[in-house]
Formats: sequence, C-alpha cells, structure tokens
Amino acid sequence: MQNVRNSGNPRTLDESFRSFYRAFNMFNRIAWGNTLPPCVLSFYRRKNTRTLAYASNVFPEKISFNISNCLRLPESFLWGVLAHEMTHIWQFTKGRRGGHGADFQNEMLRIGVDEKYGVVLPGTPGDYIFTLNEISPVNLYDALRTIAGQSSLRTPEFAEQFIKNNH
Repeated sequence: MQNVRNSGNPRTLDESFRSFYRAFNMFNRIAWGNTLPPCVLSFYRRKNTRTLAYASNVFPEKISFNISNCLRLPESFLWGVLAHEMTHIWQFTKGRRGGHGADFQNEMLRIGVDEKYGVVLPGTPGDYIFTLNEISPVNLYDALRTIAGQSSLRTPEFAEQFIKNNH
C-alpha cells in the first residue's frame, strides 16, 4: 500500500489543510529564510468575484483562498497564488501597506515567480521549490478539492493551535 503522507494526495480534511501549511512553510523556509510570521490559512466560497485569494494584515496574519475561483486554476497556478499572497505578508512585515508596486514586483521576481508570463524563473527559490515538489509532492489542487467538499469551512483546531503556539 502506498504511503498517503508521501503521495501528495490528501485523504482527509486535516491532511488537506496540512498540505497548504506544508507549502507555506516550504516557501517561507526557502524564499524568505523563515522570516515570515506563521499565518492562518482559510478558505471561503464566493462565486461572483474575480478574487483568487487575499492576505490580511491582522494579528495573526491571514491568507484566505476563494475555493470557487481557485478550483478553476491548474495546480501550478495555486502555488503561484500562494507565493503572491505570501509576498503581501512579506510587505506587511516590512511595514508596507501592500499593493502591487515596484517592491512587490521585485520581490516576486526575487523569489522566482513571474506573474506577467506565468512562469517560474530558473535558478531562483521558486524554481527550487517546484523541483522539491516534484520529488516530495504536495498536491494543493486535491487538497483544495477535499476542503471544498466540506460543508463547513471553519479553520481546524490544529491550525488554531499552530498559530497559538507560534506567536
């Protein structure tokens, strides 16, 4: 029997949330040297909007994903959405308001995600992260599908405990 933990294919709601936290932690470690604060990752459904996700400059910081729109994306774009929102968290840690100005664009290019062309730049932290994900996959699309199948999108207790223990 295949080990579920290494398959990258989440089987339960908790495993699905952990997949997103694992991806967050991987980006934080490789792209920002673990300097971003722990964030609450949440999910919501809203069909009549173009929003994929947003980052909140609150305590604790929060990244919210719009399940309805994110499920329409290829999985590689979900990683890009996560990197985009984490870049906003980076802005907040630098005392900036957020937005998509030069500091945001430069940081996205530094970590290796070129949103304009939808590519990961070779030889960057983003390229390394995608290579690692091929070796030990975190399947964000399947995780999102599992989360979407739940009637309640309340943040699991383990996530609340994680934030409580890391702030």
